[in-house]
Amino acid sequence: MKIPFSKIPVLLILITTVYSCNKNDAELTFGEKYINARTSLTLIDTFTVEFSTIRLDSIQTSNTNTILVGHYQDQYFGEIYSTSFIELTSPTVYDVGSNEVYDSVALILNYANYYGDTTQQFSLTVHQLTAKIEPESEDTYLYNTSSVSYNLREIGSKQFYPKPFSKDSLLTIKLNDVIGEYLFNGLKDNNDEVILSEKFLENFKGLAIVSDKFSNNAILGFLAENVTMRIYSHENNIDEDAQYYDFPISTITSQFNRIEHNYSETLFSSIRNQKDELKSGDAYGLSYIQAGTALATKVKFPYIEELLLNNEGIILKADLVFVPKKLSYTGNELPTDLVLYKIGKHNVISNQYYTTDDVPITSLLVEDDIYQENTYYSFDVSSYILNGIENHYFNPDDALLISFNSSDIKTNFNKVLIDTEVFTPQLRLYLLKY
Repeated sequence: MKIPFSKIPVLLILITTVYSCNKNDAELTFGEKYINARTSLTLIDTFTVEFSTIRLDSIQTSNTNTILVGHYQDQYFGEIYSTSFIELTSPTVYDVGSNEVYDSVALILNYANYYGDTTQQFSLTVHQLTAKIEPESEDTYLYNTSSVSYNLREIGSKQFYPKPFSKDSLLTIKLNDVIGEYLFNGLKDNNDEVILSEKFLENFKGLAIVSDKFSNNAILGFLAENVTMRIYSHENNIDEDAQYYDFPISTITSQFNRIEHNYSETLFSSIRNQKDELKSGDAYGLSYIQAGTALATKVKFPYIEELLLNNEGIILKADLVFVPKKLSYTGNELPTDLVLYKIGKHNVISNQYYTTDDVPITSLLVEDDIYQENTYYSFDVSSYILNGIENHYFNPDDALLISFNSSDIKTNFNKVLIDTEVFTPQLRLYLLKY
């Protein structure tokens, strides 16, 4: 959720007005309980908070309905490179006339999103797979680390200027006519190897959509459910509109994106696996979050067990507050809904965090659109703190992980740079003393 910074003073006035009542000779009401006015509300924000960056070993990229293709060079995150793999199937409806003749074949993609600079010319190629798209184990999903071999000889290519938000949101890539004529004649002759899906997949295992690694500086997203390989034809000697026959995507569960990154020239070169972490103090005071590459920020409260010694009051609320690096999001909107996960030993994720009412905990973004000085994020971490107090134990291996929700992690490359030097992250505890 996002709140303009200009609205915050009004909120502060209201809060101050409510809690100033505790100085009067009266009673305060919290729910149905009456508390003597001498009770005071205290803010404690001196607990040490440690931020560090980790990288998840793998993320699921199949069954996301998103094709990601491109190459991007980022000042902080290094090189990111994405290749997409798709499986097609035979047309469900076709009726090729005896007088029809083949015209052309093309791969048609429907824009969904983008990341990077789309003002530069973009280049991609299409290749035929030489192996079936299959999970490497009993797992039914494919991941950013999965791969399928393909023929290095391209069957189609295109150089263009991306227009992801134009009225014409389709990208058409002409493919090799040898393939097009074979498929057209197969439909015309009712060839089982073309019209029967199982036999078709034995001979035409799918396509790899590959980005140029040298000229592109963007990653483009397309809707997987709309991708199709289209055969165009027309009636011989008849001046009529062209006919076409679609070989659609087989299923979005068999489409996936292989996402590679080169961290050799970045601070992340020291992160070899999920167990490793890069402390913000060793990263010029920065901690990082990025979808797609699965970089996330780990949060530790090293002295939080001291709360168990508290016998002076009740914790009403606990907030985690931190700020994004100034100017790091110029031209890119800050993500509004970051989420929290619980992680344990070796940074293994156990679950996403929820409130005491079983609602997913998401960040609150307060954005200073005018001066760019007071933008910050906050999380309500009351359930995490109160759960430890209730159990009289804080596991030293446990921590919080700030990242994106699972859908965003799989389908885009949004990022947040957290500045821990300009503003030291705070755990704000609101304590009711009596």
